[in-house]
Amino acid sequence: MVNTHEVIFWTDSTTVLTLHQSDSRRYKVLVGTSVAEIQELTNVRAWRYMDSVNNSADDLTRGKTLFELFGKIMVVDSQLPGAQWPPGHVTEVIPGTDERVRTAVVQIKGKTFTRPVACLVTLPTIPDIDPVGPS
Repeated sequence: MVNTHEVIFWTDSTTVLTLHQSDSRRYKVLVGTSVAEIQELTNVRAWRYMDSVNNSADDLTRGKTLFELFGKIMVVDSQLPGAQWPPGHVTEVIPGTDERVRTAVVQIKGKTFTRPVACLVTLPTIPDIDPVGPS
């Protein structure tokens, strides 16, 4: 079981931030109902702004390749605790005959290995973010 202490919601839309902080009755039924539901289910102070450039959820729509999306990784090793999994980076992805990528070439400590992508854990990048909104 995971104990959640705090939930943060991210958006790259200043319009969304403004909507969440306003009176839902100001809007037509569809928008007003959506805003009211979001206000009821989330803490308005838990919403944060992230500019579109740093919004990794948009990466696939920006034409980034799988190679670019993987970036830095850790390789799952069932014989080691997670804190000791070796870091590395993807140098190539290998699509199968069905064009789905299930294998990648990774570089770890100067050595090259081929590993199933299911054994790769991507490491997040932490962009410069503004918890309040754009200036």
